Amino acid sequence: MGISPARAEPVEQSSGGAVREGLAWAVCALVVALGLPPFMRMPLWADVTLYDLAARNLLHGGVHYRDVFDSNLPGMVWAHVLIRWAGGFGPGWIRAVDLAVWAGTAWLLQALVPAPRAARVGLVAAWGACYLGSSEWCHVQRDVWMLAPALAALHLRRAGWAVAEGALWGIAFWIKPFVLLPALAVEWAWRAPGLGARVAGGAAVVAGGIAWVICAGSGPWLVDVLTVWDAGYFDRDVGPALRTVPLLVRLFPWGLVHLVALPAALDALRRPGTESGAAGRIETRGVAALYLGWVAQALYLQRAHDYVIMPLHALGLAVAVGRLAQRPARGGWLFAAGLAALATGWSPLVAPVRLTAWWDCVHGPSTPELADRMALKHGPDATCWTDLAAVGRHLTAARDGEVLCLGNGTHPLYLILGVRPASRFLHLGTVLSAFPHRRATVLAELKACRPRWLVVDTEADPAGSRNVEAWPWNQPLEHVCGRYEVRRAERMDVDEIR
Repeated sequence: MGISPARAEPVEQSSGGAVREGLAWAVCALVVALGLPPFMRMPLWADVTLYDLAARNLLHGGVHYRDVFDSNLPGMVWAHVLIRWAGGFGPGWIRAVDLAVWAGTAWLLQALVPAPRAARVGLVAAWGACYLGSSEWCHVQRDVWMLAPALAALHLRRAGWAVAEGALWGIAFWIKPFVLLPALAVEWAWRAPGLGARVAGGAAVVAGGIAWVICAGSGPWLVDVLTVWDAGYFDRDVGPALRTVPLLVRLFPWGLVHLVALPAALDALRRPGTESGAAGRIETRGVAALYLGWVAQALYLQRAHDYVIMPLHALGLAVAVGRLAQRPARGGWLFAAGLAALATGWSPLVAPVRLTAWWDCVHGPSTPELADRMALKHGPDATCWTDLAAVGRHLTAARDGEVLCLGNGTHPLYLILGVRPASRFLHLGTVLSAFPHRRATVLAELKACRPRWLVVDTEADPAGSRNVEAWPWNQPLEHVCGRYEVRRAERMDVDEIR
């Protein structure tokens, strides 16, 4: 990857600088070598398969939101449509695209940091260790994917391409509208000519998306999602102090970088920044504003899931590296080395199960068994791919609308079977927990379904806690595939469900 920012950088003349750069490249190569093969063989998380199902629905002429429930704007679905239309529905193809997104964010980040080359290569290595060593819950997610157009927008602001920059912010908006807060923060901190052109570029992209929603027949359904469903999604009972905690503890120990990044970003905004000032000063203010705006929207407008926190660690690394590169005598290299060592000890990159399966990941085929070996998330929200493949072999005769999957980890079965779901609610567990004010609507729609089979995840409702007289446990058991049970749907008396 070309490691060269557009503005002048400090030139490292000493042999010590060359040694540091060589070590940084060696660490970067090691991180990629250790992390890339297992990353490509990891399973896809339920969020990814939900959007895959939404993309397949659109590719077959369906209506988004009506046929597949989604509580978000359709930007990520559009991306899945393009990816799956171009390369099919295999897990390796979308993981390759996700890898390209990571590489793009890495290049864009380092090019915005006014630091010696060794520090910027180290930033790429650290972001790689963080992302490639994270669980499948963080991969192919909207928050990291909207970081890419946001970073590209900063580069276009530096080049003065206002309309194109606004269009990139508009693309990021359709992926997740929370990007508006970081965009406004950048606008405040990095004043540049062309505000009207930026607004026009963003408005054009937003208008184009609205036109698609209307022409595709999704308009009334999206309005219902935004005005009725999403009104009860956000949990506002958690205080501001508790909302800050995930920044430091999620994906530990990477959150420690914010102990340097937060004060560094605040300090950067306190200093005046103009195009005529020191090289890189205005970019430093822009990155600092983007970072602080991202912190605000991620922690105070969203739920602090791992994938929401992940891009914050990337931005925090960029801010911290920029600051530490300016003050090497104040313990910056020692802090960075200590964080790297601590992260390596915690990271799945060096976990025995991954090291022993590394060669299988390099030359072996993608199988459900290998996906389960490489999985880092377990429990009722995760998928056991070996067991679900067995369910698929049992239900080969299933047709559209004849299978109803209960539980977040079971709905990839629809892709395995190639059938249309019996219900538009795929993330059933999440829908019931995140939208309690719409519970009656969900249960009523489930009652109206007419499936032949129910696929139940016993980990979501283990034998010790289930009520065998209640639905779905009162339906006849037909087949057991590991943790999944196939039951015949004789009655849809769905009065309650976990």
